[in-house]
Amino acid sequence: MICNEGYATEAQPHYIERAEGCYLWDRSGHRMIDMALGGGSMILGHAHPVVVDAVRAQISRGSIFTAPHAGLHEMDELLDRFIPWLPGRVWCNSGSEAVMRLCRIARAVTGKPKIGLFSGCWHGSWDGTLVEERYEAIGCNGTVAMKPRSSGLPEGVLGSVLFLPYRDSAALSLIREHASELSCVLVELVQGSCPSDEVGRFLADLRHTCTDCGVLLACDEVITGFRLAPGGGQEYFSIQADLAAYGKVLGGGLPIGMVSGRADIMDEARQREVFFGGTFSGNPLTVAAGCATLSWLSGGSPTPVYPPLNEAGSLLRAAVNDKCRRRGLPVHMMGTGSISRLIHSPAPITTRRARDLAEPSAAAQIPYYQGVRERGVHVGSNRIQFLSTAHGISELGQVVEALCQ
Repeated sequence: MICNEGYATEAQPHYIERAEGCYLWDRSGHRMIDMALGGGSMILGHAHPVVVDAVRAQISRGSIFTAPHAGLHEMDELLDRFIPWLPGRVWCNSGSEAVMRLCRIARAVTGKPKIGLFSGCWHGSWDGTLVEERYEAIGCNGTVAMKPRSSGLPEGVLGSVLFLPYRDSAALSLIREHASELSCVLVELVQGSCPSDEVGRFLADLRHTCTDCGVLLACDEVITGFRLAPGGGQEYFSIQADLAAYGKVLGGGLPIGMVSGRADIMDEARQREVFFGGTFSGNPLTVAAGCATLSWLSGGSPTPVYPPLNEAGSLLRAAVNDKCRRRGLPVHMMGTGSISRLIHSPAPITTRRARDLAEPSAAAQIPYYQGVRERGVHVGSNRIQFLSTAHGISELGQVVEALCQ
């Protein structure tokens, strides 16, 4: 099997029986600390009481209406507090779908055909963003060489994208050069492939460049949204996008996607009759779970959420790196806030390309992660590690020991 980032997964499927807090139990009763957390969705941990109660109450009143419902009004009020600079919203059912709609909106309102994408970024399973860097080739005129990330894509996909070097000033020059054909530049504020706290300057320069040359800046906040801060990665790095795609944490553990944008952009999209429909978009059950989660994050919790959660991520990385150094292990951990990744190389990493060239192959890493699982820690197949409010000091210590053997 192959997962999202091209990682070969274990030959034997690993079936989970149940989850609670920061733990998973498989069918044999083996308990593991969950560092995957539904791809980062479960910021409160699994089966949090406020989410369970909200879903139980809603399902007794109905799960799908195909009509506006009161929950969306509550969600809008919460989001006005979290991301007030992006008041226009469109609902869908996954981060991939949100990215698809975001790109559709950008093309419709600007009348320009291309999307700027960065090497190393992951924007889900939509055909239009399923491209990746072609390491063995050199791009044309300063761009990064690219190739399809999947078979079965339409022939025109590569021609609809301007592929840009990540964390490189050359990208800013390319945006200026191609501004007349760029509807938007789409960027993950934190790349899951190499999560770094040191991208703030680049993102600020990217914001300035897009504003200066009249290109929309679109942020993929599917992972970072409502995880790094109330205002997501935009608040964390002190920038504001023109459009943003959300998912994961927003749904409280149920499927969700959302595009948020400046009011003028979203109004223009509606006037141009951009298609937004979807049977389950913004359904009452998901919205109930999402509202419960956002309410807890915005003051329902008896203690602040974000500072200690981000600090726990810093402590985890420091402890892993210290133990790896002392044990002479050729690995290190990098990350941002409560998002981390173990790099199977001692070399400092700034891009996905550098990581791939420095690490052993994905297949060669499988025995290591099988051992981690046997030691009681579950890391997802994309290898990104997340923390929740349910992870305590004891669990962090166990994770450190499991990773550093």
